Amino acid sequence: EPSSLKQESRDFSHERFNDGYFKGLANKLLPYGVDTKQLIAVIWEGTKAMIKKDGTMLNNERFRSRTTDRIILATNPVFPQVATHSRIYWAGLEPNDFELITTYDNSSYCKPNIEYFKEILNSRELSVEQCVMVGNDTHDDMAARSLGMDVFLVTDCLINTKGNDINQYKNGSFRDLYDYINDLPNIN
Repeated sequence: EPSSLKQESRDFSHERFNDGYFKGLANKLLPYGVDTKQLIAVIWEGTKAMIKKDGTMLNNERFRSRTTDRIILATNPVFPQVATHSRIYWAGLEPNDFELITTYDNSSYCKPNIEYFKEILNSRELSVEQCVMVGNDTHDDMAARSLGMDVFLVTDCLINTKGNDINQYKNGSFRDLYDYINDLPNIN
């Protein structure tokens, strides 16, 4: 009824709403192993950033303005470009966020073959010292380390089918990766 909606509107409390919202979200994500306290902190951090946003730049423009680093999406090239681009859009990104996206249309090798990483380096005229391979697979992604490339293993969605000791790699959560990247020197 309209009168009950009016009453609910008068009784609205941001504090009560936030408590209920975050409890509901936490209950939904808890079975997936999500650290709900960290999740809530990250959501608040993102909300504050959105509120502060002045609208002068799109998010990808602001990101690019903060870094001169070259970003390559070194995904295992087992799909055509159209499928890989669909995955990129699904993740909320744009293909033009990346200098190169490996697909079966532009790659001769797949991970963990060392030639895959060499092909990327050669095509972009990069040295291993200029690169960091970030991934969640101890076998496929961390293979880049055998070339002398720096690596970072994301553990939030870890794939470790071989049971490798993950402590042999720099590793951590997405938040740890964010901090790690912010601490990197300009390596261009």
